[in-house]
Parts: sequence; structure tokens; C-alpha cells
Amino acid sequence: MIAALVRAIRWMQLSRTNIETAARWAMADGAKLTGRPTRASVAQAVDITRAELLDVPAIPMIPASAHGMHGLRGKLTLLQRLGKVPNTINSDQIERAFSYTGLHDVLTDPAKYRLNNFDYDR
Repeated sequence: MIAALVRAIRWMQLSRTNIETAARWAMADGAKLTGRPTRASVAQAVDITRAELLDVPAIPMIPASAHGMHGLRGKLTLLQRLGKVPNTINSDQIERAFSYTGLHDVLTDPAKYRLNNFDYDR
């Protein structure tokens, strides 16, 4: 799934035509799902896609150092005190949740995941 998402993003970044095609597909699928056409134009969908997905400068990273995790522990304690997170959640669970390496694994082996192979005939 991660490789498919990366592949789709790379394909859309190649040209405006690709972004417009993806927007039309998404709009058509949305119309089928809801039973009514979208109110957004293709140009608006392209603008949203650029702002929310394609023009994001970098993937946010959580520091893996003990200092970085200490900051998360403090935030967890605050959220628990405010009743936003159950007290049964511990900092080890939070640390494991942020230690996912799937995206890194996919990005460091583009040939294996065929990140530059696009076959979107529809």
C-alpha cells in the first residue's frame, strides 16, 4: 500500500495532466459512492491535491533519540491528565507506534517496489 501511494504521488508530480486525470478519477468515484456529482471543479481538486499532498515539503519525522521520546512522554502525560488519552496507554506503546519504518523501507529500495513504473490505464 505504501509503495502504491508513493508511486501515485510520483506519477502525479510528473505533469499537470496526470494530476487532472487523478482528480477526474477521484471525482467520478466520489460521485458513484455518494450518488451525486462533486461540487468542486477539476481545477479546485488539482489545487487541493497540490496543497495537501504534492507540495508538502517533507515527511514529518519524530526524533528517535531518547530526548525526542522524552518529549513524547511529556505530551502523553499531559494528554492523559486532560483525559484525552486513556491511562492504560504507556510511553512504550507510543514509542512503538512512531517507530514504523515502512515508508523509509519503500523509499530506500525504489527498484524493488517499482516506484517509477506507472501503469494507470483506465
